Amino acid sequence: MSVMRVLLVEDAKDQQLIFEDVVGVFNEEYDLTVESDIAEDTSSALEKINSSYYGAIIDMKLGNDYEGGNEVVRRLHDLSIRVPVIFVTGYLDLVEDHPLIIKKRSRDADTYESDLLSFQKWHSAKETPQTYTALIRQSEEWWLGWIVEVRGVICQERTRSELLDTLQITLREILEYETPEVALRTESEAEALKASDILEFGMQGTLHQTESGFEEVEIDV
Repeated sequence: MSVMRVLLVEDAKDQQLIFEDVVGVFNEEYDLTVESDIAEDTSSALEKINSSYYGAIIDMKLGNDYEGGNEVVRRLHDLSIRVPVIFVTGYLDLVEDHPLIIKKRSRDADTYESDLLSFQKWHSAKETPQTYTALIRQSEEWWLGWIVEVRGVICQERTRSELLDTLQITLREILEYETPEVALRTESEAEALKASDILEFGMQGTLHQTESGFEEVEIDV
C-alpha cells in the first residue's frame, strides 16, 4: 500500500479537525495511506516545506497574514518543489495564479476527500508514461520541432537525434513544472497545429509527413 504525505496549511481549528477526520475515513476506504501534517501559520508552513509531500492544501489568510498562502506557494517554487497545490479559502480573489495550483475552491464548494483524490489522480498521471507527438523538419543545417499536445516545447538542434533528445528533455521539464491546465493544448488546438504551416522552411519528402511537410514522431515521457 502506497503512502501519500499531505501538508494542510490552515489556522482554523475546526477545519484541522474536519481534515483529520476525512483522512481517517479515507485511509479505511481507499488502497492508499494518507499521512497528514498541519501548519497553523505562514512561518511554520515555510519551515515544514520539503520534497516529501505529495500535495499541499492551503488556506489563503493565515492569522492576520492575508498573503500567507501565496507566500507558501512562492517558497515551493523557489525550492523547485513541484507538488500540486489546492487552495481552500474564503479569499479566492487574493490567490495569485501559479502553475503549481491545480484547484481553488471555497470551503463549501467541495470536500477534503475530493482534494485527496485529486492528488492521487495527479500523481498517477505523472507516474504513467505518456506518448506525445512531435512535429519535426529539417531546414538547411538545422532540425526544428514542436510538441503538438503541449505548449512551449519548441526546439532546434543540428541533428535529428539531438533534436528528439532535446524535445523529450524539454517536454519532461515543462510537464513537471506546469499543471495540465497551463501546459496542455486542447484537442482542437493540437489538430490545428498539425494542419498548419508552422514556418515557411524545411525540406519536403520526409517520412510520415503532415500536410505542412513536418514529420510526425512519437515521444514517450
